[in-house]
Amino acid sequence: MNVLLGLQWSQEVTWQVEYPLTRTVTPEVTTLIQLAQQDLGGIVPLAMETELLNTAVLTGRTAAVPVKVLTVASDGTVSDVTESAECRSADEQVIKVSERCDYVYVNGKETRGQSRALLNFTYSFLSAQLQMSVWTPRLPLLIHVSDPELNQIKGWRVPVRSRPHSDERRSHEEGGCVAQYQSSALRVLTYFVADAADVKGMPEGEGPSRHNFLLGSDWQVEVTQMVKDSLRVADPHVAQVLDGHVLMGARAGTTSIQAGRGNRRRRRRGGGRRGGGRGKRRRERSEKRRRENRGKRRRGKERRGGGGREERGGEGRREKRRGRRERGKKEEREGGERRRGRKERKRRRGRKEEEGRRKKRRRERKEEEGEE
Repeated sequence: MNVLLGLQWSQEVTWQVEYPLTRTVTPEVTTLIQLAQQDLGGIVPLAMETELLNTAVLTGRTAAVPVKVLTVASDGTVSDVTESAECRSADEQVIKVSERCDYVYVNGKETRGQSRALLNFTYSFLSAQLQMSVWTPRLPLLIHVSDPELNQIKGWRVPVRSRPHSDERRSHEEGGCVAQYQSSALRVLTYFVADAADVKGMPEGEGPSRHNFLLGSDWQVEVTQMVKDSLRVADPHVAQVLDGHVLMGARAGTTSIQAGRGNRRRRRRGGGRRGGGRGKRRRERSEKRRRENRGKRRRGKERRGGGGREERGGEGRREKRRGRRERGKKEEREGGERRRGRKERKRRRGRKEEEGRRKKRRRERKEEEGEE
């Protein structure tokens, strides 16, 4: 039976079969007869690319490949029937096709890749399949930092305005500047795989154990630019991500980095020659002050019979301001004493070194006189 192209009109015909010997009649059947100008040999779906990287899982932006559906008549005539064709994906968890059949796409909701993903196209009574390879990034991503420990650079300080997450109290104590820490190159890597059961987190041991790798199992693809907007530091006071590919230390501590949702975290430490101990002492002082303030508020309520904030009024705020001024003066005095102590120790070392040089010159002079 030949299938026809270029439909002009259609006609419904109702018919039934009567058997003379048994005098039985079959139920009526309606058939649609379609007429066309040419005999059709087949249809051919064509894609601009036969491989598709599912980067939508990383970026959230749809990745698509244009498709056309062509018909070939018996006389060799080729026609574009993309808008008239019908199409569907054999597995929408791998790849999807548009309603107008003019492109195939992935939007990030897919759960696996496949090396032989099938798309079915139908026009009139003819059908054909398009085969594509869909590669999906394997999660969790691997975050690689060239140096996992970022130390303080001795003798290098930068203005506090250049650090949006810097500690204001620490910068006030140190004259409006904060310590400069080392930086490290940041890269995000992954494998692109196909024929995976569930790339987004199926437990090991379930689904197929064989994966096809895009570049081989020894090669990873760098996707730093794709996920740079989703890179997050758990504690931005400890480290910061600059331009999506540089990790800069900000203060002493330990934190982790995450790319996107549910991806692998890498712990990174910020610290230095003196940063760790100083940060610990600062946290201890802050915690001690918080405990003291809570105790003062509780005692104030007890004295006033539980009157609350309205009874304390401005008096509580004045006490806080006086306490802050006293603490500031005390810290300033302690800082002055530490500076004077350092200067005095430096002066003593200078005197000792000068006295040693004088003794050395006297010995040399005596030795010269003895030789004469």
